[in-house]
Amino acid sequence: MVRTADEKEFSQRFSETHVDTKSATSMFEVLRKRLGFGAAYPHLLSLLFHLLQLPTSGSRFVQHWQLIDRIVQQVALQTKNSNDVDVSPLEIDVKKLVSQLTNEAMMKDAQQKMREVEKAKEEMASKLAKKERECETKNQEKDDAMHALNNLKSRMEKEISAYQDQIDHLSCKILEMQKLLELNKLDPERILRLTTTDPTAASAAIQSLHSPSPSMPATPTDSSFGGYGLSAAAPPPPAPPPPPPPPGGGLFGSVVKAKDCPQPTQPLKSFNWMKIPENKLLGTIWTEIDDAKAFRTLDLEDFERNFSAYQRQDDVVDGAAAGRSPAKVRELSVIDGRRAQNCTIMLSKLKMTNEELTKAVMTVDSQDDIPRDMCEQLLKFVPTPEETQMLSEHAKEQNQMARADHFLFEMSRIDHYEERLKALHFKKNYHDRLSAAVPKVKGVLEASKEVANSRGLRGILEIVLAFGNYMNRGQRGNAFGFRISSLNKIVDTKSSANKRSTLLHYLAEVIDNKYRNLLCFEDELVHVKGASKIKLSDLEAEIGTLRVGLKDIEKEVEYQRRREAVAGSGSGDDSFVSVMSQFLEIAGCLFADLEYDFNDMKHKFTECVELLGEDPKTAQPDEFFGTFDQFLVSLSESRQENLLWRKLKEEDERKAAKETEMRAERERRKLSSQPNLNTEDQNGEMEELIYALKNLNAFGFESNPVKKKTRSRLASHGQVLSSASMTTVSKQRRQSPATAQDRLYMIS
Repeated sequence: MVRTADEKEFSQRFSETHVDTKSATSMFEVLRKRLGFGAAYPHLLSLLFHLLQLPTSGSRFVQHWQLIDRIVQQVALQTKNSNDVDVSPLEIDVKKLVSQLTNEAMMKDAQQKMREVEKAKEEMASKLAKKERECETKNQEKDDAMHALNNLKSRMEKEISAYQDQIDHLSCKILEMQKLLELNKLDPERILRLTTTDPTAASAAIQSLHSPSPSMPATPTDSSFGGYGLSAAAPPPPAPPPPPPPPGGGLFGSVVKAKDCPQPTQPLKSFNWMKIPENKLLGTIWTEIDDAKAFRTLDLEDFERNFSAYQRQDDVVDGAAAGRSPAKVRELSVIDGRRAQNCTIMLSKLKMTNEELTKAVMTVDSQDDIPRDMCEQLLKFVPTPEETQMLSEHAKEQNQMARADHFLFEMSRIDHYEERLKALHFKKNYHDRLSAAVPKVKGVLEASKEVANSRGLRGILEIVLAFGNYMNRGQRGNAFGFRISSLNKIVDTKSSANKRSTLLHYLAEVIDNKYRNLLCFEDELVHVKGASKIKLSDLEAEIGTLRVGLKDIEKEVEYQRRREAVAGSGSGDDSFVSVMSQFLEIAGCLFADLEYDFNDMKHKFTECVELLGEDPKTAQPDEFFGTFDQFLVSLSESRQENLLWRKLKEEDERKAAKETEMRAERERRKLSSQPNLNTEDQNGEMEELIYALKNLNAFGFESNPVKKKTRSRLASHGQVLSSASMTTVSKQRRQSPATAQDRLYMIS
């Protein structure tokens, strides 16, 4: 009864008519329907998977299943107060564990949301940075355009002023011509004679007619100029059009018939060859070759199998295990294999679909999705007319086309795709190329002004000219100027007094000693070094490329505008005309400013070259300014070497003077040491005589008592004779004692 009641309760709980608790399949079906692939269904699968990992044999495998059964019973039957009504093999608080799992799930959800928010934040930050860059670019373009417009405005005002002066001058000329016409009517021979022999008299005659006589009627002038009968001739009629070309155009002027070649049963790969035109076949070997013979011997079916346009890619499937042959995928490819491979590699790096690329090209990449380097790579894979024709023949099979073929097919459907892509590439690189050209133009312009206006450089040239005229005689001397390239030949003249020194070192020394005002002339030529690295031909080519690019874009804008006018209204996705028109306005102003500076640069450079006596037709900025740059570097090095040599010379002189002084001191000490010894001997004898005179009764004294008294007396007066002096005195007394007694006897 209890079991029947439990089964009824189970049936009511799971909305089933009956739940067979003795059937594993029945209970599993109830669970599967109950969970219904919800959030808990993966955990049911995980539980079943781990149950499959339990042992099914052994001594204790039953206990494993018993443990899992009791744990599940404890989890299922535990009350809300965490009390176990049945067996409890483990201390499990189901409520607490469920709360922890709930918190863990909530934490995972929060972390997932946080990651999504961070990702969205990063995307917004990247978009914001992108917009900021676009705004900075737009602001920079605006500032550049305003600067260019201001420059154009000032130049136009100057040109208008110059034109106004010309108009005034021409008005005066017209008045003079009218006076000449009046004089010509009065006396044509006289006026003609005056204008040819004495223009001053003719001018005076004109001035006399400022107040014309009222009797002279004013007649309208004809179309002749100056009254000399030089009438304006009408333009000659246009030349007749050339005759139409002869019909045909083939070999011998006849129409070449198409060859009767067999047609393949399926699309084949293309063979990239270059056909010889029919009008150039005469006299060649091709007139003797007939490929119809080869068709009769070739196995065309085998040829089609080997060179079919459909590429087969085998899916790796084990045929023995699967019981069937490997599946094959057919891809259509009609372009060259290597080109298709390179195109596929490029597309894999670009990471954009054909639809995204088409949208980017039509909108002139308004979202900046195509990197600059990839835009250059796209230009290498523009579909050729031959590829476009081959791909259009398989338009119905575009779903089977390979990646590269499908890309080329989609791009070939865009009107003027190559022109649009070139315009996009030019737009992306325009400001960088313009920014690279402007400093070069400014550098040459400023360097030309510096060289032409440098007073220090003129002083240097003056000194070098004096050196040359002083050193050279005969035809090489008496010069009024020299070529600028001669500046770098100064270092070739060696000094005869010092092998290390040259004329350039001497020039640097002269400047340091006598021309102190020329020491800083290098600061007057600060732009020369940069200008020495600029080639005028490269700069002209770069500016010419910018000019041609702007003209090409202008032509393409006009073409697209006419196409939209014919179509009635432009496509919603096609914004080429609006975007490129705005770009042309700004880019045209900037380029006009650059072109004006470039013309001014060439004019200033020509003036500078002519000022120094060089040929402006052959002079180039890199060679011209390179000569000055090399001269400045060599002169600075020579000045440093002179300074180093001067320091070494001063140090050698100090060492020589010190050695001379030390040698003199040693000689002086040597000479002064000998007189001191003689003086000490004389002083000892005098002291001995004085002591002997004080003791007159001691004529027969011995040496020792006298020596003792002498030492005691000297000690009492604070004087001590040196041991060397005492030794000398004692030796003299021992050698000649009678001499001392005789002297004492004579004194007494």
